[in-house]
Amino acid sequence: MRGWQRILNRVVDGNASLTRIDFWGLSSLSSLQLVANPALSDVWLLHLEQVAELEIRDNPLLSLAEFAAVQTFDSQISGNVDSPAGTTAP
Repeated sequence: MRGWQRILNRVVDGNASLTRIDFWGLSSLSSLQLVANPALSDVWLLHLEQVAELEIRDNPLLSLAEFAAVQTFDSQISGNVDSPAGTTAP
């Protein structure tokens, strides 16, 4: 994904063997969905500052710490390593 600065929507859903995803060159997204990626444990967000709609669900090895500095307007977060199933995080 290097070379892109803005993308409207990005969906990463149901990738059983995906362990890492790199959003290094992105600065903003309209929508980002990371859903049901059981091996995903590493997300690189070096320049990502803003995601209007963020959904991160059912990625049991993924910590949300990397997303702490990303501004969001709407989020659905549950079932990740630091957000148990059935809970939501800001």
